[in-house]
Amino acid sequence: MNINSIFSSKSFYLGLFIRVIFIIFFVPIIHIDLFNNFIIHSIQNPSIDPWDSFLSNGGDPLSFPYGYIMLAFLSPLSFFGLIIGSIFNNSIYFSSLGLGLSFLLIDYSGLLIFSKIFPKNINEIISYYWLSPLLIYVTYFHGQLDLLPSLIMLCGFFCLMKRKFSLSGFVFGIACAAKLSMVLAIPFTLIYLWQNMRLRAAFRPFIFYFCLTTTFLSLIPSFLEGYRKMVLGTPLKNNIFWFSVSFDGFTIYILPIVFSILIYLMWRMLKTNYDLLVSFTGISFLISILMMPPNPGWYLWSLPFLIFYQIKTDLQGKFLISLFSIFSVILLYPLHSGSNNIIFKSFNIYNENSNNSFIYSIILFLGVIICLRWYRESIQKNDYFILSRRPLCIGISGSSQSGKKQLCNNLKDVFGESSVNHIDSNKYHKWSDYSPMRRTSSINDPLNFDLLKLSQILQLSKFNNFNELSNNNKFLRKLNFPSKRMDSIIICTGMHIFAADSLADKFDIKIFMDPALKLKKFWTEDSKNKVNDDYSKDSKKFKNIFLKQKKVSDIIFSIKPVNEDLNGKELLEKIPLKLKVYFSDAIFVDRLSKALISICGVKLDSQINYDNLSAIMTIEGEVWSGDIELLALHLIPNLEEFLDLKPKWQDDVFGIMQIIVLLQIDHTLNKVYLK
Repeated sequence: MNINSIFSSKSFYLGLFIRVIFIIFFVPIIHIDLFNNFIIHSIQNPSIDPWDSFLSNGGDPLSFPYGYIMLAFLSPLSFFGLIIGSIFNNSIYFSSLGLGLSFLLIDYSGLLIFSKIFPKNINEIISYYWLSPLLIYVTYFHGQLDLLPSLIMLCGFFCLMKRKFSLSGFVFGIACAAKLSMVLAIPFTLIYLWQNMRLRAAFRPFIFYFCLTTTFLSLIPSFLEGYRKMVLGTPLKNNIFWFSVSFDGFTIYILPIVFSILIYLMWRMLKTNYDLLVSFTGISFLISILMMPPNPGWYLWSLPFLIFYQIKTDLQGKFLISLFSIFSVILLYPLHSGSNNIIFKSFNIYNENSNNSFIYSIILFLGVIICLRWYRESIQKNDYFILSRRPLCIGISGSSQSGKKQLCNNLKDVFGESSVNHIDSNKYHKWSDYSPMRRTSSINDPLNFDLLKLSQILQLSKFNNFNELSNNNKFLRKLNFPSKRMDSIIICTGMHIFAADSLADKFDIKIFMDPALKLKKFWTEDSKNKVNDDYSKDSKKFKNIFLKQKKVSDIIFSIKPVNEDLNGKELLEKIPLKLKVYFSDAIFVDRLSKALISICGVKLDSQINYDNLSAIMTIEGEVWSGDIELLALHLIPNLEEFLDLKPKWQDDVFGIMQIIVLLQIDHTLNKVYLK
């Protein structure tokens, strides 16, 4: 589908035409003077150490500062070009033609990868990537090879997005072997995998395959003398210290400091997602090229990440990145060799000494503005950045044996055990299990619970400040609260957690469980404290407390048997159930209704109160966990980063409840956090 969309675009053929013209008629000077000499020599003189063989024959040490990966990608078509060139007695031109065609295939592969990442933004991908003046100039006019390692790295990020962690580590190793500078992305990737508890299991396979690949393709070749001289000994590596400040005989190198600060900032976020990973990595590459002397190839390092941001940002951001690309070409053209075409040799748009500093200043200005906007839009407004400062707090209330614990466990199945901190109000009884007060008092009495301590725990949990009390309070130590745990979701369950306004206000989402009385006796939340079908004998006394909690709830789940006349233990196991849901805010009810009917085929009835836009929805029908998974992908694709690697979806009403809670989370993030 994506390929058809690409081929149906006229802009694609325009970009292809421009590339073919450059490949055929404009041979880059550095291809003739540097790259082709080494590639032709390595083809004609196969060797384990082609760099030493090339130097032994009087080759230029600057000809090919790349490893085996780059040579393996570029040699096949250059070899065919060399064969054709020997027939026409013009080996240099045809081998350069093969080199250009190699990059055309690599370039098109990059277009396909972007179309997989952004399948709904094909036109933007063609505009920002395929028609990028910076990419076309650097790759096809100037002839730099840095597009290949940049796109290999992009492929590594794509594998990471698809949760293929072992393959991602392997691809990242190939990218670093193709261009050592790609190692800049590795610290951010490792932090991303380590900080996410649900992804930490992927940390080892990623490290293993990355180290295995770099060992064979980078470390072992470093024992070769020619490799050390041409690849590791390139003088360009010293450019990381180019941007510096000197005073009183001391020199401060700015780039390593800024890069270290970015790593620290990402580490301090405690928990990150894929968008944050791409943003931090992209900003680090962009800052790196701004703090090194202008070099055409280096500008391609940040290009994939700039396109990520350009697709997602507003019109002003898109315009700034386009300006950055255009001014970069204007700066680079007179500073570096380009094509050997006589037209371009004689054409110069301005004096190369007079305005370079001014244009470079413009590029620095645009680059800094882009970095600031990038940080503000992609990082500060990111869900995970916000949740790193304050986790989402969900409260689940209801009478005893109403299904609170079951819903909590179902949500844990979706988010992952490591991403959820469950706070059970049953641990906050004022009296011990063997106390006479515990045996004689009503379980429905909120005064039997230490709601003040519960409120303190919630407050500390939301601001990740367990150290203060866990070191000084014996009560907290008994609860075994982790002192350094960072959770995305806090779930608090209890009978009276919405009873006090000050406590209820601490919850971002309030859910009340109100099942049919016939179902309650089958839901044993606490085997030590079983109660009768309804409330205790003094139910009338405490009934208003539960009514008050229902009034402040965002969602009320009422589960009933479809046939309410049936009795017996088989009720839960065999008898179909129906779900009645109250929404205090019906903003997404219509969207949910359409999806439930079209994907799950349920019988549904919804009533909206237009006075306060609340709604009541009744749902009947058999729903499989696979349907729930499809429903989640359709309704809440943006919450994928919050879910476990393998979320466990439930069948029937319990699966629908999972979806409704996720929708409420998505709505809350947009309403409260991201406003």
